[in-house]
Amino acid sequence: MADRQTPVISAPHTEVLVTFTAAAGAPQLKESKRKIKVKSHKAFQAVVQHLQKLLDKKTLFVYINQISPSLDATIGQLAAFYGHVTAKGTYRLPLQYSVTPAWG
Repeated sequence: MADRQTPVISAPHTEVLVTFTAAAGAPQLKESKRKIKVKSHKAFQAVVQHLQKLLDKKTLFVYINQISPSLDATIGQLAAFYGHVTAKGTYRLPLQYSVTPAWG
């Protein structure tokens, strides 16, 4: 049996388009704030902190497909597993956020 390798976006300069969607009654972001480009080597924690500043909330629950990823995972790792490639060839990682736990 062959060893399974973890997919990653290897180039540190690669950017991932991260999109935010409110869940479970969370406040909506303005249209211009719902998408950001993040370097693939950045930690997921940096995206969560950015979202906390945008919403002026200390406590946020951030999910990818009802999964709450580890804060030390890189955006590149998460995009490789849970994101998809757009028609333009860039990675897109959709995130959902809430101020209360939305999924168990």
